[in-house]
Amino acid sequence: MPGAWRQLTVGANLNWQGRTWYSTTLTGDVPARADEGSFAVAGLMARYVVNSRLSAVLNINNVFDKMYYSGYGLYGSGYYGDPRNAQLTLRASF
Repeated sequence: MPGAWRQLTVGANLNWQGRTWYSTTLTGDVPARADEGSFAVAGLMARYVVNSRLSAVLNINNVFDKMYYSGYGLYGSGYYGDPRNAQLTLRASF
């Protein structure tokens, strides 16, 4: 790409997870179950090289703000995955 656009790199990722479930029996033979279908979480990245000593990287995770379980705890309780978030990193070398 011409001019300043040569310093820009863009990228994307897609993390997919198949169906997950958790099943146990509580005290008194009461079953507990958590179940989630498959899902995908997308991310974006942009890096700009200012000069040979300085660059900036922007990462945006969970771009579509998908609500999903990242894991299960005791008795079938679930832990939500991270909502949409961004991270800006400036990297300098001396």
